[in-house]
Amino acid sequence: MELSFKVYLTLQARIHSLATNEDIFLHDPADIETYEAWISKFDLETKNAEMSNWLTNNPHLQLHYSQLVPDKVSHLVFWHRFYFQAHLITLEEETMAIQDALEAKRNSKRRVVEERNSESPTGSHESKLS
Repeated sequence: MELSFKVYLTLQARIHSLATNEDIFLHDPADIETYEAWISKFDLETKNAEMSNWLTNNPHLQLHYSQLVPDKVSHLVFWHRFYFQAHLITLEEETMAIQDALEAKRNSKRRVVEERNSESPTGSHESKLS
């Protein structure tokens, strides 16, 4: 699904703010089965440039990385947890965008029906009675 620019900016802001929460790096997500299934399909090696960019442009992430890796969590665990949370946010934003699009479509159809009803003889007669 292609996200609108507004949704994309919201998504990026939410992912950027992940780095302010140290707990996401220190603890496995609550839904460990989903996390492990996601890890089995995720290839961290394809993210090297992106990880470097995140560390360069996000001071909170850089701080947590320097404080936690490798003493409290491994490099691999740190990034897996970060990218999993980013994945969950992406799914949530996509779901909301789909719901918004469906609602807009329903509203558009409702307006068309209302316009047709107001143009019909019955619709115009009813509107004169009210």
